[in-house]
Amino acid sequence: MHPILFTLGNLPIYTYGLLVALGIFVALLLFEKETQKRGLDPDITSSFAFWAIVMAIVGSRIGWVIQYWPMYKGNWLAIINVREGGLAFHGGLIAAIGVGFYYVFRYKLPLAKLADAAARPLAIGYVIGRWGCFFNGCCWGKETTLPWGVVSRFVDGLRHPVQLYDSFATLLLFGFITWRSKHSKFGGQLFLETLMGFAVVRFIVEFFRDTPMANEVLNQTQMLMFGLFAIPLIIELYRLNQLKGSKEYGVKKSSPKGH
Repeated sequence: MHPILFTLGNLPIYTYGLLVALGIFVALLLFEKETQKRGLDPDITSSFAFWAIVMAIVGSRIGWVIQYWPMYKGNWLAIINVREGGLAFHGGLIAAIGVGFYYVFRYKLPLAKLADAAARPLAIGYVIGRWGCFFNGCCWGKETTLPWGVVSRFVDGLRHPVQLYDSFATLLLFGFITWRSKHSKFGGQLFLETLMGFAVVRFIVEFFRDTPMANEVLNQTQMLMFGLFAIPLIIELYRLNQLKGSKEYGVKKSSPKGH
């Protein structure tokens, strides 16, 4: 754990903020390439990226505060202090998707192309940002006696390095998405499968994380992951069924030519 990377005079440079910023920067570079490849308007997509990041940070903080409300109740200044961590990915994702829909309707952007362009940047930004959580000590895991247990300045005892579990698993997801980008069958499939991949990764990782429980078996985040997986899955199955139906219809239309 190394929350402060270095200081410039009396100004501390937080490892968390630096790595989150690095993740955003790398994601933006990749997003620019993805949008160019899909022929999207660079001015509009740049504006979208800016507001998606702003709202993702706001949404992430709101999600974190809601999840750990007892820590912030009555301490309003702590709610807006994000220098030392405290962002919930799912809250930021929902906010960013909301911005995406606004730009789709406001500027007539093709939804599928915009979504697919954001898939790989979203994953790689997350991979890098999770290292910020690790060095900061936030998003801590459950207590463990394993030799790779780490300390957190927020809680006692050795903890699972769930931030690294999450980062490495999402890096595998990024590799899958990169491969899948050359084999997708319809526009938007890449983003849908990215969301499902995030849901699977987080659902598994959460078994090792010290998160408020929703019931005796699953925590709050795991319950949310059911929706994050189920909704994209339903949409994908519907689209694949549409494609199958159109192909079958095409065969039926062409069959009379053989008589």
